[in-house]
Amino acid sequence: MNKLTYLLLLLICMVKPILANEKLVEEELTEEKANTDALRYVGVSDVDVELYRVDASRHFVQYQMTYQPLINEKHVVNVEFGVVQASLPQGKYVSPADTKLAYKYNFRYDRAPEGGYQGSFTGIQLTLPTGRNAYLSGFDNWTLEPTIGSHWEFSKHQLNAGYRVRYNHSFATLPQAPLRFSYLRVEAYLGYENDHIWFVLKPGYRYIPSQKEHNLFAHVSTGYKLNENFGIKLSYKPRVIGTSFFASQASTGVYLYF
Repeated sequence: MNKLTYLLLLLICMVKPILANEKLVEEELTEEKANTDALRYVGVSDVDVELYRVDASRHFVQYQMTYQPLINEKHVVNVEFGVVQASLPQGKYVSPADTKLAYKYNFRYDRAPEGGYQGSFTGIQLTLPTGRNAYLSGFDNWTLEPTIGSHWEFSKHQLNAGYRVRYNHSFATLPQAPLRFSYLRVEAYLGYENDHIWFVLKPGYRYIPSQKEHNLFAHVSTGYKLNENFGIKLSYKPRVIGTSFFASQASTGVYLYF
C-alpha cells in the first residue's frame, strides 16, 4: 500500500465518525424542536361573564372559568367552575355554580392539510352539584353527558363546520331535591376564521323526552385575536322555540394560551 492510499484511508476513518456525529446531533435537535413545539402551550383558559334571562322576573350573571390542560391532541380534559349572582323576586343571592369535569377523545388528531374531514370525537362530562337550584346557580343533580361529534375544514382551513350530539342524564340528587329531566342536545355549527377574527353560527336543538318538549336556540359568537396567545369574544343565544332552560344568554370573555 503506497503512502497516498494510506493517507486517504486514514482521512476517511477520521471524517466518517464526525459526519455520523453531526447527523446524530441534527436528529436530536430536530426531535427537541418537535417536542418544544408540542409543549409550546401547557394549557388554555377561558374567563367569561354570562348574563342569563330566565323569564321577566328572574335573571342571573355567571362568572365562569374554564381550564383545559393541554395533554396532547388526542386526549382532552376540561374543568369548568364559577360563581353566580342571581336576581329573584325575593332578593339577590351569590353562590357557587355547578362544577363540570369533561374528557374528550379525538379519533383523528392529525389535521388533513388538504382540508375536508378532520376527524370525529367522543367524550363524557360529569356535573357536580356545587350550585343550588333555589339560587339559579345549579340543578341539585349529579349528571352525566356523553357526546359524539365530527369536524370539517375547507378553504385553506378558514371555513369550518361540524356537529355535536349530547345526552344530558341526571342519575342522582342532593338530599330532598327532585330528579331533573334528562334531555337530548344536538348542535351544528358553521364558522370562519383568519389570523385576526373568527365567527361562528351554532344553532342548538334540545328535546325533553319526559315532557315531549322541543326547544330551539339560535347562537352567534365572534372573537378577535389580539395575538397568538390571547383573544376576546362575544356571543348571544336567544331561545326561539320552547319554554324550558332560559329565554336568552349573552356573554363576553377572554381566552389565553399559556
